[in-house]
Amino acid sequence: MGDHPYHLVENDLTRAAIDYDVPVTAVMAAVLYYARHKAAIDARIADNEAPSTPDEYERVLPR
Repeated sequence: MGDHPYHLVENDLTRAAIDYDVPVTAVMAAVLYYARHKAAIDARIADNEAPSTPDEYERVLPR
């Protein structure tokens, strides 16, 4: 994964703004927010990722 959430639009803030129908300044604000809170955001994303192995499913959804 890239260092910024706009990596999916090839680090192009204008393209992200067009794709999400928001002002470029809103994309810039989101990127800045992510940069300032990266550890917390990435931790939340990791916590919300779906289990990918049978053992992980067992841990999350015991029988």
